[in-house]
Formats: sequence, structure tokens, C-alpha cells
Amino acid sequence: MNPFRLTLLIGTATSLTRILGFLRDILLAALFGAGPVADAFFVALRIPNLIRRLMGEGGWTSAYVPIATKLIDTDNSTREASLIRDSLFYVSIFAAIFVIIAEIWASDIITILAPGLSQDRYDLAVTYFRALALLIFGATLTSLLSAILISKKKFTLQALVPVSVNVVLVLLLVYFNNQIAPDYAKVGLILSWAASAATFVQVIALSIPVTLRFDKSIISRPSFGPDFRAMAALALPGFVIQFGVQFGILILLNNASQTPGAISYLTYAERLAQLPFGFIASSLATIALPEFASRVIKNNSDALHRSIDRVMFLSIALALPAAIALVILAEPIVSVLFERGAFGSADRIGTAAALAGFALGLPFASLARVQMQLYFAYERVRISLLSTIFSSILIGLLVQMSIFSQSPFGLAVAFSIGQGTVWALQQIGMRRLSGWMPEREFRVKIYKVAFATGLLALALVIAKETLSPLLITDPVTYLRWASLALLCLGGLGLYTLMMHFLGLLKEFR
Repeated sequence: MNPFRLTLLIGTATSLTRILGFLRDILLAALFGAGPVADAFFVALRIPNLIRRLMGEGGWTSAYVPIATKLIDTDNSTREASLIRDSLFYVSIFAAIFVIIAEIWASDIITILAPGLSQDRYDLAVTYFRALALLIFGATLTSLLSAILISKKKFTLQALVPVSVNVVLVLLLVYFNNQIAPDYAKVGLILSWAASAATFVQVIALSIPVTLRFDKSIISRPSFGPDFRAMAALALPGFVIQFGVQFGILILLNNASQTPGAISYLTYAERLAQLPFGFIASSLATIALPEFASRVIKNNSDALHRSIDRVMFLSIALALPAAIALVILAEPIVSVLFERGAFGSADRIGTAAALAGFALGLPFASLARVQMQLYFAYERVRISLLSTIFSSILIGLLVQMSIFSQSPFGLAVAFSIGQGTVWALQQIGMRRLSGWMPEREFRVKIYKVAFATGLLALALVIAKETLSPLLITDPVTYLRWASLALLCLGGLGLYTLMMHFLGLLKEFR
């Protein structure tokens, strides 16, 4: 299956999770708005989500897959089984230590994470965080099991399984939204415990194909073998890299904690921006890593360069129009999705501003995510590590400036500048790493994508102005949803038509 079709498959599965996540956030916004319970819940959830991304998108996946690919390509199933056994044992110990630390020092962690929280928000955040701490254990094992399946090029299950957490939360939120004046603080606690419990369902689901694939040797006594040591050595910089990406968000939340509601604005907006990022960057990165690693192991530079060309083109061709659409339609999207119940017009304006700021960095974040996979395929991650550290420092400096710190839009733009910095620094090192550079044919295709995106932007601006009353102020819900769907589907159709006329549609086949 070619990269675009795999991207479509994995992206669709990932998007199902993200769509349910959107439904969850819509219900959360209607129930809690941007009030104390929402701020506390989002702060408490930030660390478990950080750990999940560290393990899944950082260390374990990026470190495990290249090592396992070598063993798979040499048909060494015994060593592969040993790697799985050692990884499952030691990663479980590692995750358990994390949970213990989180439970003991919960109040200190929340203080560091959001020092500006009012007392009521702080007390709720500590309570929710202790309930959510078990999510760290389940999410860590889920990430490792997903990496094992990715190394076998089994992508669909690991993309679909995360649906379970959001299904549980959505069902609970539907129930609580239909209650009259529920105890909101207690509802937040129930949601926290439910999210933790659902991650263990993920672990069970992903464990089944792994245990069926290998014999009982994978649950025998661990040996701390050389393959696991190599994987652990590669994982450490991966953790730092992914932590650097998430540290930028933590910096924003730390700053935003001084303003009631700002944490919720940034969190709602980031989750909206994560939908195209998950569909595009995460999907492409998932399929690119084993493919890049296999090409590097076989020392096939021509095939590697073709793979890089294809993945980079798809990343730009999908992320650029998505980013422009989010910037232009930020306020209508937020209004249609969230503006109801406790979520009012002020919340819409703050969330939409943050969404536009995050959207500006989407193309750079998508490219940087794919670039990192190439560095991990070569097992040479120093440039990715240093660029991420530099980016975090830059974001920290930017949010100290009043031009960025005074609004949700400014904070989100600071994060986007950091993502652009990671992309630029990694791009500088790519030619030396792999010999790849954008040739004339590649550049011409990108110019065509930019032209098509420009026409799309013009059409969306005109259409938005025409439909603006229906999108934001019309009291009839189905008309607002229909207007937004018309804008999105019309924009997609126009962009697809432009790709056809510019001769680029074949690149997606």
C-alpha cells in the first residue's frame, strides 16, 4: 500500500479517536464552560497526556521500531521476542515508578505546572490529578505495545484502540449533560477515574495480537539484553525531544494560569489543532519510520530519497491548506463546535484566537515530525535533540515578552514559532545526514501547492463573509452545522480540483 493510502487508513482511524475527542470537548465545554472545573481538569490531565506523548510519539516508538526492524529484516525472531519481553518488563517497572511519584508529589506537581491557579481550581486539580495518575501506567504500556505492532507494519489496531478512552468519556458526558444541576466537581472526579480505567482496556486489546504472535518466551525471565540496551539508549534522547515539544505547551499553560479561563482556551484550541496534526503528521510519521529504517539498513539511498520526497510532499500538501483553513475559519469552527451551555461568546473569541495561533505552526510541526523519523532511522538524533531544546528555550523567552504573553493568540503564536525553529534546524542537517535535498521537480510541486492554497484561502474568506451570520449568530443549530460543513466540504472540493488541474492529484495515489 502506498504512503498516501496508508496515511488515509491510519489517519481515518486516528481521526475517529480525535473526532470522539472533539465530541468529548464539545460536551465538556457545554457542561463546564471555561470555569474552575474545566481549568482544573485540563491542568490535571496535562501531565498524563504529556507522559502518553513522551512514550508513544517520543521514546518508545521512535526507539523501538528501528531496532526491531533490523531484527525483522534479518529474520531473527528469537532476538525479537527477547526484545519484546525485556521491553515489556522494564517499561512496566518504569511506568509504575512514575505513578508512585505522581501520587506522592501531586500537590507539588500542580503547583509547578500552574502556579497562578486560584485555591478552588488548585484543590480540584490535585484531586483530579491523583485519579488520573493511573492513566500514566496504562498509556505507557499502550504506547510500547503500539510500537511493537508498528514494527510489524500492523497499523490499524494501534490507531483504533485509543477510541476506548474517548468512548467512555463521551458516554459519561452525555449522561451528565442531561442531568439537572449536577455536582460539577464530582463529575470531574468521575471522568478522571473513568479515563484511567479505560487505558487498561487499551492494554488488554493490544496485548492479544502481541502474545499470539510469539510463544511463551516473551513472558519468561527478562535478561536486559543488548537489543533492549540499544533501544533504551535511543529512547532517552527521544524522551527529551518529545518532552521539549510538550514543554512548550507547559510553558504556555504556566503563563496562562494567571488569567482565569485562559488554560481552557488554549486547551480547547490545541485539541482542535491536533485533529489535522494527528491525521497528517502522526499518520505519516507512523508509516515513515519503518520505511525509512528499512531503506537505511539496506543502504538504498535512491529508494530512501524517493520515500522522503513522497512523505515530505504529502506532509506539505495536506498540512498547508489545513492550516490556512483553520486560521480563516477559527471563529466559526469554535462557535459551531463549542458555543452552547456554559461556553459563551467571550470563550469563543479567546479559543478562536488561540486556534489561529496554533494553526500557523501546523505545516512546520508536521514537517518536523516527519524529519525526526529520518534521524531516528539513522539512529543519529543529536540535531533533533538540540533543535528541540533550543525551541523550548525560545518559547520560554518569547512568552516573557508582552507582545506574546498578553493574549491566547500571542501565546499560541510563540509556540508556532518554536515549531518553525525545530523544522528549520532539522532541515539544515538533512542533506548531511541522508544526502537528500529538495530538487527542482520537488520545489515546483510545492509552488503549485502554495498556489492552490492561495486560491483556497481567497475562496474561504469570501464564503466566510457570506455565511458569517449563519455560522456565528443564527440560533438554529442545524443551519450553523450545515453552513460549516458546506464551507469545509466546498474548500476540500476546490483544493482537490486545483490539485487535478495542476497535475498533482496523481501524487496521492
